[in-house]
Amino acid sequence: MYLHSPRLCSLPPANKEVAVCHRRANWAREHAKHVDDPVLRQCLIAMERRWLARLQQDELIERLAGFTD
Repeated sequence: MYLHSPRLCSLPPANKEVAVCHRRANWAREHAKHVDDPVLRQCLIAMERRWLARLQQDELIERLAGFTD
């Protein structure tokens, strides 16, 4: 899914950010599969992990915010 796809534009702002994080994590994973350089491959795998970690952090923040409401 591209950033400017109609499906993404119809999502609420928080869901857009989630979709973008997933898209970037997927991009890094797919590129890591096709890279010959082991250092670059590890960088891409680390990038994917960072995007997925951000999603988990955002989810935790949303849950904690629900307790304070």
